[in-house]
Formats: sequence, structure tokens, C-alpha cells
Amino acid sequence: MDRRSFLTGTLALTAAGIPALTAPGAYAASAAAPAPTLPPREDMVAVLRRVADQWIGAHPGGGDNLWANATLMSGLMALYRLTSDVTYLNYVTGWAQAHSYGLNGGTGTRDADNQCAGQAYFDLYDLAPADSKIAAIESCLHTMTYVNQVNKDDDWWWDDALHMAMPQFARLGVLRGDSGYFGKLHRLYTHTKSAEGGPGLYDPATGLWYRDKNFLPGGIVSPSGRPVVWSRGNGWVAGAHTKVLKTLPAGQADVPEYRDTLRRLVTAVAAVQRTDGFWNVNLADPNHFPGPETSGTAFFLYGTAYAVVSGLVDSATYLPVAARAWNGLVATAVHPDGVLGYVQKVGDRPDSSQPVTYDSTADFAVGGFLLAGTEAATLTTPGTPGPTPGTYALRARINNRYVTAENAGASPLIANRPTAQAWETFTLTVTSSTNITLRAHANNLYVTAENAGASPLIANRTTAQAWETFQLVTNPNGSVSLRAQANAKYVTAANAGASPLIATAPTIGTWEQFDLIPL
Repeated sequence: MDRRSFLTGTLALTAAGIPALTAPGAYAASAAAPAPTLPPREDMVAVLRRVADQWIGAHPGGGDNLWANATLMSGLMALYRLTSDVTYLNYVTGWAQAHSYGLNGGTGTRDADNQCAGQAYFDLYDLAPADSKIAAIESCLHTMTYVNQVNKDDDWWWDDALHMAMPQFARLGVLRGDSGYFGKLHRLYTHTKSAEGGPGLYDPATGLWYRDKNFLPGGIVSPSGRPVVWSRGNGWVAGAHTKVLKTLPAGQADVPEYRDTLRRLVTAVAAVQRTDGFWNVNLADPNHFPGPETSGTAFFLYGTAYAVVSGLVDSATYLPVAARAWNGLVATAVHPDGVLGYVQKVGDRPDSSQPVTYDSTADFAVGGFLLAGTEAATLTTPGTPGPTPGTYALRARINNRYVTAENAGASPLIANRPTAQAWETFTLTVTSSTNITLRAHANNLYVTAENAGASPLIANRTTAQAWETFQLVTNPNGSVSLRAQANAKYVTAANAGASPLIATAPTIGTWEQFDLIPL
């Protein structure tokens, strides 16, 4: 059977003898439809804190360094970057130190599950660089890329593996300036996508993925004879692409493929979202263990929110998809005390760890929920009014210095002035509910994320287009961050403010926080 005719468009089945699926609206039992708009950011942060705090309180020891717990740590680091609350940083740091920043299976492991801990180690390195924090993961990936069986590219035989290991190859390549890691990443990815099991696990007709070769056409099907397209497996794929795209330079050769693949996945799952905001465990059969499931839903929210922020999909169409997912999760899965329920625990298919109930939870799902919520929060407006158009100065939190259009605007922006004068003054124009432009008073030109964000910010444009547009993110601590539309990266006061501003940060930390001061 030709797998390319096994699934189509919105998951209608055209393969011989298999009827089309029901309409997306029939995918959920009767339930109140969640709102298609996100709540204020403060409300979202409060829910994220409640879920994170409950898990930390119930698991004070930190736990092992296997993939499930490592995914939790990735989510906690995302929450730390959003809130600057050291509670979350300290918990992850204690966990990493307890494992000596090591990997299960040692540095010789090729198992993506064992490599997942490296994501949190890179997060901790970014905050306070020390080679000891990434020595194990770097040695592991270096061995795979340059030393041992360098032409072996079939290690990722299941789609979960993409989330567990893709981001670390991307981050090491960026950190070391070594494109060899990008190449190895893409070869491993290509095998999974286009060769594993024969045709590969990706179905180009639909944009969805089979979990492993056992579920390819001719293999395992649901009790009603429909395909098994596992929700969480596709969620892992969404998470992998999101993290990689947050890391890689916009001009890296494989970025267009990763962007298109995530776009197609996000649009495909939107078509089969349940009316309660969740997704079923089998995307191709609504009657195969029907009901809300949190982990797959969380990762679809993560990928969809990023796709909206980065312009991969239309905001008017897909922001409501993200909002319904968030609101559904909060209304149905989050307990009053912060326990996250309706989680399908460890498995590889819809049948695994059934039944999924209000009380079933897991560490990796909490991590996915935190990743999803922190990403979705960037799409919200704060509960208090945002800035109005006018004249402002920007002061970097990292060194308490004002951003200046250096040399009357002829040089890149840098945060190095103790007071705000003409060169440190900007006209802010609001272009949408979240987007702004900045025009320097030093030369009356617009600030641009030069070279699609690859070069420092500089005020040298006479008109404002995409490179001159920034999403203004209001942080819970009252600071603001700027996310460049040129590459969906945050503007950072590089080198603790000693270097020019540049849009290269995938997430918000102290270097990416500024005070917006009206003049």
C-alpha cells in the first residue's frame, strides 16, 4: 500500500477499503468549548507557577537524568526565563549537580533518550558559562559526529528521538561555530523522516508522523482498522522543531525545511483539535481511546504558539487554536492544587498506560505544559495597559545603562550610557497589539535587526519593514523584552552589556530584559 495515499489532507483516508474520518468537530464528546482568546499574561504565569510549584514540592530530590525528567527540567528553565524566579533555576541546578552534568549511559551513548538531559545543561551553561556543564553532552555529540561510526545515521528510529536529541546538536553547533553538528543533525533527521522503515516516518501527504516503523501502512492499526497516528509522538516532533528553530541562525541551510515541516504539522493538527481544546491520543481515529490527553496537547500548543510568534502561520487562524488548547488544559487538566492530570504516561501508542484519568500525571507532561505556557504567554497582553506611542529610553537590566544609538546612529546600538540624552531617545510606534518600531532621535532613522538579525541592531532605515518590527513582551517583573520579527529571536545586551545589542537569544534571561522609560 502506498503510504502517501494512506492519509490525506485533514486525515481523510483514501486508501482502499478505509473510510474517511468524521469531521473535526465530532472529535470530542459534548463539552463546553474553551475561549478562543488567551487570558492576561499574569493569569497564565500564575497557573504555570502553580503547576511547577506543586511538582517541585512533591519531588524535592530532583529525580533521575533520564528523558522524562530531563523534559521537566527543560520546562522549568523556560519558566525561570519567563519569571526570573530563582526557585526554578535552583531546582534544575541542584538536579544537574547531583548528576555531575552527566548522561545516562555515559558519553559513549548514541541513545537520544540518554542525551535529553543535555538540553537543561545547555540552558544552565547559557546563564553562567562553564565547560564542565556541557562536557559530557559535547563529548557525546562530538563522538557521534567526528569519531565513532560517523556515517551511521539511523540512530533515531522513533519520532520521539527528534525532541530528545535534535536541539543539542543545534546548540552545540551554534556555540562552537561548527556546522559539522548541523550536518550530522540533518542526516540523522533525514533518515528518520524519509528512510526509516523504508519510506520514513513522515507522511508528506498530511504533514504528520508515524511513531515508528511498526505503525507504517501494513503494520499496526486501531481496532476499527484505521491508522495509528500517535498524538504525543507528533507532539515530540513539534517540540523538536520548535527548539531547533529557536536555536539555529535564520540563514542556516536546513532552516527552511524545518520551518516548513513544523508549519505543515501545526496546520494538520489544527484540523483535528477536539472541541474541548485537546487532541485525542490517536489523531487518525477519534474512537481509539477517546478523551482529553494532556501531553500531546501541550506540545501541540508549544509548536502552534511558536509558529504564530515566528510568522509560520496566520495569527488570526491559529492563535485561537493555541488559546483553546491553553484554556482547555487549564479548565480540565490543572487541579486546584497544581497537579496536572489527564496525562498518558510512558508508552509508544494510544493503548499505552490506559486509562488516562483526571489523576494520571507525569514529569515530562509537566515539562511540556511549562514549555507550552511560557511560549503562549509571549502572545498575550499584560493585565495592565501597554505603552502608548511616544518618546522613550531603554535601560538594560543587566548593567543599568541606557541604550544609545552610538556615534549619532552610525554605529550599532549598545547599552553603555549612565543617563539618557538625545542619542538615547527613541520614538516608539505601535504597529499592532504586540508589535512596535523604534526610531532613533540621533538620526531620525528606524532601528533594524540588520542582516535578518544576524548583525547587531543599528538605526539606519528610512522606513519600517519586517526587520524594523519587534514584538514587545512585558515580563512579570515589569521589564520588557524585544523579539525581532526578522528571526523570532530576542534582543540581548550581549556580553552583559559590553557588546552591541543583537537579536540572537532564543529565550528571555537577564541580558534580554530592559526598562522602557517614558520621556
